[in-house]
Amino acid sequence: NTPYLSDFFQNINLSTLSEVLWLLFFSFIKSIFNDFIAIQLFHSFIVNFLIGRFIYKLCKKPFIGLLAYYCCCWWNFNFEIMRESLCVAIYLNILYAYIKNNNLRQYILFTIPLLLIHKFAFIPIALTIVVHYLKYKYVFYFGLLCTIILAVVMDRNSITQFITFSNSLLGYSVTDRVYLYIETEKYGFKNISILGYAFIIITNIIYPIIISKSKISDDRYSKILLLYSFTIILRLKLLILIRLCNYWEIVLFVYAINYIDTKTKTIKQYYVTACFCLSIVIGIRTFLTPEPFDNNKYDSRYIPYSSYIEKSINPDRERLYY
Repeated sequence: NTPYLSDFFQNINLSTLSEVLWLLFFSFIKSIFNDFIAIQLFHSFIVNFLIGRFIYKLCKKPFIGLLAYYCCCWWNFNFEIMRESLCVAIYLNILYAYIKNNNLRQYILFTIPLLLIHKFAFIPIALTIVVHYLKYKYVFYFGLLCTIILAVVMDRNSITQFITFSNSLLGYSVTDRVYLYIETEKYGFKNISILGYAFIIITNIIYPIIISKSKISDDRYSKILLLYSFTIILRLKLLILIRLCNYWEIVLFVYAINYIDTKTKTIKQYYVTACFCLSIVIGIRTFLTPEPFDNNKYDSRYIPYSSYIEKSINPDRERLYY
């Protein structure tokens, strides 16, 4: 449905259009190749190159970092959340430049185009700016307090009231999507057992905090790791917030590896190692586990053809949708 680049301004009403850079990207590739596989190839090159660059710049063991990315995020970033993953990849490199040069003004300027790719990027961009002005201890104590309060008061009614109040600011397309998310089992509110809470706290929340309190990372990366932990706490209540974790999970992988690689071996280090390895196992399992209505032994949604060259249809995959 994307118009060719030559017809873009005749078919698109820019006054009502948001996320125009994403649509322009589609239109540009379509004008050259007119094949969605070309979109995937260009997109994957940009995303994987930029994330690989971020890992290479910061990680002491970059190939282990790439392995963690491949097992836990690659399939999601390249097939499921293409628009968001493009923002994540660009955001990480802008974040690296901002921390290296200590230039917040440049960070703000460079992140503005991300809002024209995916509006949700506003949240991690804004939170990064907020924690810039706060010391680590204030982010930890005040952020933890706010997170716990939000986790207690957040329910369907409060979210619905907030969305209704924000309709004029967010627009109906965004609010409709949020309504859809919170009402679905996959992304909405979910009841978790006490054992489930304990497991997630031990394996997903405490270990980023331990890394953030160590001396191996810049204070600004430590505050990012705190934001990741706080988001996981809120995700216990509302699953869609995992989309916010996508922006910071690579940072966690990088500094988990750097923490594990330190010469002194402590109980905390073994604990972080166990959590890191567990996240890789869960990532692989999530990728391989088929959908409930899929009779294959793996998730065949990501294998659209029997042959990419001939584009012969894979009947098992096609049956899931048509």
